[in-house]
Order: sequence, then C-alpha cells, then structure tokens
Amino acid sequence: MTGWARGAFPILAATAAACGLLGETVTHETVRGRLKFVQDATATGTYGSEKSYSISNGDFRFQGRHQWGLGTFVVCIPSPNEAREAFVCSRHEDMRERIDLVSVVSDQARAVSVYDGDLRDDVGLPSWVGDPEGAWLIVKDFLYNAETGEKRTIKGAPGRYDADFRAVSPDVETVVYQLGCMGGMAESETEKRIEALCAEAEARRLEVLWLVEARTGAVEVRTLRRSDHEWLTDGGRVPGGDAWLASFRRHLVWERDPKGRFRLAAPPAETP
Repeated sequence: MTGWARGAFPILAATAAACGLLGETVTHETVRGRLKFVQDATATGTYGSEKSYSISNGDFRFQGRHQWGLGTFVVCIPSPNEAREAFVCSRHEDMRERIDLVSVVSDQARAVSVYDGDLRDDVGLPSWVGDPEGAWLIVKDFLYNAETGEKRTIKGAPGRYDADFRAVSPDVETVVYQLGCMGGMAESETEKRIEALCAEAEARRLEVLWLVEARTGAVEVRTLRRSDHEWLTDGGRVPGGDAWLASFRRHLVWERDPKGRFRLAAPPAETP
C-alpha cells in the first residue's frame, strides 16, 4: 500500500518522505486526554513519485498501558474537541468493515461497535459532527451520538455513489450532501431525481447541494453557480482531507427558524 492507510495521516507521511531513507520507521501518536493511538510506518520503496510504507498494527494505550491492537488496515480519527477523550476507528477484518468508538467512560477505556457490515459496501470513513463539537458521528446513512449511543437513521440519504457528505446542522437535524453527478443507471426515484438535477447542473454550470432532514427524509435542493462559489469545486471536487471540509463548512451559515430549528441561511439558492 502507498501512503498511510486510506490517507489518514498526512503529517506522518510527509515526515517519512522528508527523511528519504528506506527502512526508516517513524511513529505517529495522537492523544486525547488519557487515550493515545500509536501507529508506525516504515519506508519500503517508491511507487511512482510517492513512497510506499509498511504500516504497523494500530495500538491504543490508556494511561500509558496497552489496551487494543486493531490491525493494520485501521484509521482512527480523534474527536475534534481535544477535551473529549474519544476516537472513531474504521478497520477491515474478515471481509468486514468495522467501525468502533473508543472513548473513556467513568474513568475506564471502552470500545463500542458502531457499525459492522460487508467490506464490499464501502461505507467510507466516519466523520465527527454536531454541536457541541464532536458530540455525534455520521456513518453511512445514520447519525450516532457518541455520548448516549443514540442511533438516528437519515431518511432519504442519497447514497455514497450519488452524493458526498459535506456537513450537518448544529442541531444534527439536517445533513448536507453535494451531488456527485457521475451518471449511471438510475433505479430509485431519488436516483432519477438526482440524475435530472445533474443534467441541469451541467447545462447551467451549477453545483447542487442536497439538504436532507434526517428524521423525516424531506429534501431541499439548493443550486449554486460555480462561477460565484469557487469553494464548491476546490481541488477538482475531491476533498483534501479535514482542512478542505473545514473550509467548505465555513461558507455555510446556519440560523434558527421561528420553531427553533437550524436552517441553512447561506449560501442562498440561485435564481434561474
């Protein structure tokens, strides 16, 4: 494999590339309170212009003591709130995609299974969302409360290959996707609607945001002119990691409506 497992640790990859010595091992440690996630990478060769690495098994430690080894194909993402002792980890095991929440509860380290599915479903990496920061996770087509364990299905979620997740409202009631517009054989009514929107978007040079009310499945479509919103197409529409998503989300303005619900106030939809 090249780089870090599924692109999770660019800082370490850059460090290894800078050292330029095959066989040299560098260690990446991420700390949240008393929890520490440790993973090593050893430079083994080159693949085109990039280095290739042998990645060690992920190792969790609690108060300095070893807790779990989660295997090689693992990505562990710390809570964005550094005061929250928690990581979400995605790993491959026996042709399964497993997602676990590793956190400290009542002064004890705990690992809880959040998702366990067929590896071929390719659910993508989970993301920390919510307000307060990092209170929830979004995984595939559901939201998961990292504190209470509540699992909330997102009704009307467009699907991994129809759209890319971008953001969640502060009250975790509305999920924002950006349509992928890759074409394909539409089967469901949602897919047919997406294909029609994509055809219009290409003709009028628009980008399409798909706002889904998680509890009801109600959808609001917001179209935006690419020329007025270059941030929507940054990097050829391929997010460059957390920094890219953070930049994207800074352009979204949420305001409460008369019922106290957060609604996306900006950017407003374009007029035809």
